[in-house]
Amino acid sequence: TDERAVKVSQDGKATAVAEGSASILAISSDGGFVGICRVTVTAKTEQAPGKVSSVKAGSETTKSIKVTWNAAAGADSYKVHIYDYRTKKWTTAGTTASNSLIIQKLNSGTKYKVRVTAANKVGEGTASQEVLTATKPNKTKITKIKKSNGKVKLTYKKAGDVGYQIYMKSGTGKFKKVATTKKTSFTKRKLKKGRKYSFKIRAYVKNGSKVVYGSFSPVKSIRMK
Repeated sequence: TDERAVKVSQDGKATAVAEGSASILAISSDGGFVGICRVTVTAKTEQAPGKVSSVKAGSETTKSIKVTWNAAAGADSYKVHIYDYRTKKWTTAGTTASNSLIIQKLNSGTKYKVRVTAANKVGEGTASQEVLTATKPNKTKITKIKKSNGKVKLTYKKAGDVGYQIYMKSGTGKFKKVATTKKTSFTKRKLKKGRKYSFKIRAYVKNGSKVVYGSFSPVKSIRMK
């Protein structure tokens, strides 16, 4: 046996040591049987890691997004990349050995997309599928409420390049969505005299099928005359 390649224990167990070849001679205890086994030891070739899968983006705040994914075969670490639609550029948001990363210092109410690549000492694997996401819009507020002739006009604070959902309730009833708009004012018509109406508004960002909502504004109420 060439012990530079293979070592054989007293009980006949062969263990690879290094690249090379060896012939192992086996003789039965009574000397009646002889066998030779030819062994070749080759080095294991390390490869770049596999493709990252099941990437998800969520837990949005006005300044951050949490990205999670499944482990990839052969990965030592992961790089998270983010695309900003305003600059039209991909940048590396961070590197981690875990299966999640919180991307911080982002702009509120802004569309983004993310992707993840696995890495080891050989290199980077194929990038994951791109996932559409967005940060949470800032909280808006109703700055003016004006009534006239059975209608109410609401004016509210701009929360960025976003849309707005207007909710209303009559008296002590429940709030219901009455409009969706991109404008920073809205007029509700056909309101009844002597009845109290309450309004609240929230901003939202839509990126593909992904919708991220801001917090509701403080409630504003008015009684029609």
